Amino acid sequence: MSKRPSITVSILIAGVAALFVLCVVDWLSSAVPAVPEREDATKVSGVIRSITADTRSKDISFLVATGGKRYLHYINRGLERDIDTSKLKAAIGKDVDVWYYTGGLNIFGTRVQSGHICELVRDGKVIYTEFAE
Repeated sequence: MSKRPSITVSILIAGVAALFVLCVVDWLSSAVPAVPEREDATKVSGVIRSITADTRSKDISFLVATGGKRYLHYINRGLERDIDTSKLKAAIGKDVDVWYYTGGLNIFGTRVQSGHICELVRDGKVIYTEFAE
């Protein structure tokens, strides 16, 4: 006669499996789509303190100060895109509006929101955008 696992062990295994599935779904939903929707982004206003370019990742990073805090945002693969870097450099020390990706499920509410820039605006003029509109 084979010994069957207790109901407690079965419930524990099912709970762990369900938690694993939720974690995978949460992680997969955090990926930034190629053309994000504006409703999946959050706007912050601040001052660009610095801009750096990473030749390995091809990202352009921005240190944005707002409300006494500093946030790091980036344009993914920015060095590979047709971006006017003189407009970016001219924005250092200036007020900008940054739309960054906040989509995805974030089921547990613990994931740090992405610093992925969807749109960068200075003086009402769009410097960079990924929005289709």
